[in-house]
Amino acid sequence: MKLTVELHGIDPVKGEWFSISKHESDRYNHDILLLIINKVLDEGAKYSRNGLEGLRAFHVELSVAIISDENGFRPAFDIDVRTISRLSAAGASFDFDPYI
Repeated sequence: MKLTVELHGIDPVKGEWFSISKHESDRYNHDILLLIINKVLDEGAKYSRNGLEGLRAFHVELSVAIISDENGFRPAFDIDVRTISRLSAAGASFDFDPYI
């Protein structure tokens, strides 16, 4: 089992994708996912120096990847209103990649 959450954006000068923040876990559940998403957003807000709204200039994307070879594993999740609001403030798109 591997959970990876990454916030990446486009460098406005170079026009290239770059990683702003990335965290991984060898465990997966709803609480861990939300904790890591919000940790990545917190680090992104610090990186921009203008809070979450400062990330808009980077056209950020939040990427969640779940890798598992466990039989019967179901990568279901929901995102709470607070986290959705934070993603919106950053102007972030959301990408989900399950590898089961």
